[in-house]
Amino acid sequence: MVRGWDSTAGSGADSATYYPQGGFVHAKQDRDDVWLVLDLRQRAILDRYIRLAQKNTLPAIPTLQEVIAASQRDETISVTIGSRQLKPDELPAFWKEFARPTSRTDGGGTTPKGSDGLWIAFGLEEGRTVHLFYDTKGHRLIDDLGIEALTVPDDWLSSVIGTPVSVTSPLLAPLAIPQQEPRGGRLWWFVMVGAGIFFLGAAFVAHKKLA
Repeated sequence: MVRGWDSTAGSGADSATYYPQGGFVHAKQDRDDVWLVLDLRQRAILDRYIRLAQKNTLPAIPTLQEVIAASQRDETISVTIGSRQLKPDELPAFWKEFARPTSRTDGGGTTPKGSDGLWIAFGLEEGRTVHLFYDTKGHRLIDDLGIEALTVPDDWLSSVIGTPVSVTSPLLAPLAIPQQEPRGGRLWWFVMVGAGIFFLGAAFVAHKKLA
């Protein structure tokens, strides 16, 4: 919900104030006040970035993998590799493997093809599911839009599954990703990456005021 925003009045100011307890954002557009009310899922995404930044657990421009890896320390996140959901006693080994150092590479700009690897689904506490594609041929971890990609070791996840990971493994049948756009859109995660960085400084000020 937006109050006061005029689509003909140009872009908003380069800073805003986020009120975490109410989910409100106060910004300026052409010197006029603009109020935005985020829905619960949007708030959960933004609050996650703020919480992790306050703990100094994220770099200035984090990858999706870094956000998920940091979030699981305080949140219960389910993990499904292909069609196999990991059991609770398998998760510690997975998170250790998932946190191994990676480096950025080209994602290609398109949704990865299922024949080239396996989808990994992360079930977040707010009800969202985030997907990363494990390219077993190119040894890359790619977001579902092909925007962000990371290189991973050749033996990645082998210690978790107990066998080399491939699309033909009977333990990891490919997982079909629904094509229907979820409520709020999958782009929200990436939009809120920028939003999290955008509102971070103002959020700290608001947090102190509301503490």
